[in-house]
Amino acid sequence: MKWLILFSCVVAIIIGILFFIKFVIVILDKLRFNRLKNRYDSTSVSSRQTRINHVNSNLDNVYVLKKSLLTNTEKKYFECFKTILPDCYIIQPQINLATVIDKISPSRYQSELFRNIDFGVFDLNYKPLLMIEINDSTHNTFKRADRDVKVADICSKAGLPLISFWTNNGIDREYFIKRFSQYLDFSVSKKSSPEGGSAGGDFPPAPSGG
Repeated sequence: MKWLILFSCVVAIIIGILFFIKFVIVILDKLRFNRLKNRYDSTSVSSRQTRINHVNSNLDNVYVLKKSLLTNTEKKYFECFKTILPDCYIIQPQINLATVIDKISPSRYQSELFRNIDFGVFDLNYKPLLMIEINDSTHNTFKRADRDVKVADICSKAGLPLISFWTNNGIDREYFIKRFSQYLDFSVSKKSSPEGGSAGGDFPPAPSGG
């Protein structure tokens, strides 16, 4: 009986100590909050406005409008693609994967889809049919190559064809038609070739292989 009374006393003391510690923590947090609030309230309006202006000034330096949606190289490819694709297809630049592919997963995170493809080909109802990447030498770096592998894997799993063209192979209409014909129907009327032959002029001819 004595041991039971002693045990009850010890438990009561421990509970009392825990409640006291919690009370002290609450008091200290309240004192710290009041001290910070008083420090903020004592700051002059002009001083706060100066900090706001400084932040806005920094933001102006962060967000800069690009001169063009496409690079000069991408423009050349885009103009060529538009002239060779039949009228039953639509080509659009800078296609975000999340706009053409849905992720079916318990996870709500879809950050891997927040990547852009250089061009997308659609039917007249805007059904995605083909994605096109224009790769320059930067795609040989580990970071870009790793990104390219992930993009290709996502497109493959979604059943969306992806074609990559390397800029060092140049622009060649017939080569592009050959590659496109694997996924698109070129038996319908084709757009006429622009005067002067192939688009993109200064590029070397593409290899005859696939």
